Amino acid sequence: MEQTFTPQQIVEDATTWFMSYSGTYARLLKRTKAEGKRAFVVFCDLSIGEDYRDVKGKGVKDAFINAFMSSSTVSNITPQQLVSGSVEYNDKVNYYLGDE
Repeated sequence: MEQTFTPQQIVEDATTWFMSYSGTYARLLKRTKAEGKRAFVVFCDLSIGEDYRDVKGKGVKDAFINAFMSSSTVSNITPQQLVSGSVEYNDKVNYYLGDE
């Protein structure tokens, strides 16, 4: 089911997600638009509970990618938590995107 969001809603939710294990892992990856798009897929599933294809709203994907590109690389989680986040992140990327 499609859900419409505003860019502001997405940025607020993304800011919270960036502090999660998978969100922290995402923030530590290369800052490319391609990685931002993968992070958006994971964010949609884990943070807002939606398939990324069902997230609608003018400029929401760009708002997320801009927030991703400018987010801090400071990490407040343990190495074990980071590993947990990387597994969760990569599982979601593989589930939605396969071997792209």
